[in-house]
Amino acid sequence: MLFDKTFSQLTTTELFQIYRLRAAVFIVAQSRVVQDPDDVDLIARHIFIKDGDAIVAYARVYPADGGVSFGRVVTAAKDWAGN
Repeated sequence: MLFDKTFSQLTTTELFQIYRLRAAVFIVAQSRVVQDPDDVDLIARHIFIKDGDAIVAYARVYPADGGVSFGRVVTAAKDWAGN
């Protein structure tokens, strides 16, 4: 199921799952040193797909330079268990 939420609309469980997925992909798997979470999370729309209770795909959309920008686009590995 597809969801589109502001930061304040996210449940604590959704926020935790989003940050965990982003960390697993961007920081651990890609060895990127990034500030995550960051202040953009507060103004972004959080678009994500759930498979059952698990978030398996995520992107954030936010205003930038008179338009919009997409960031933190991530999909979980097929065997993602969130561990």
